[in-house]
Amino acid sequence: MDDLLLPHNIEVMHTEKNLGEALWGTIMDILDKTKDNIKARVDQASLSDRPKLNMALPEASSHGESQRPNLS
Repeated sequence: MDDLLLPHNIEVMHTEKNLGEALWGTIMDILDKTKDNIKARVDQASLSDRPKLNMALPEASSHGESQRPNLS
């Protein structure tokens, strides 16, 4: 570690991989890979000024399940 010129250098390859996987998981809505979850929507509501994207109260469907709101 003492020989490195930049001891806190960010590895570009791993940064690109992590960013790419996060974007792909969110865009393709892959289960357990997407970053669009209830916690993110609650944070968005408290930090942003876009009420259109705020989490809506769940409405029960005919099967008794609640639906996640769409981004569009």
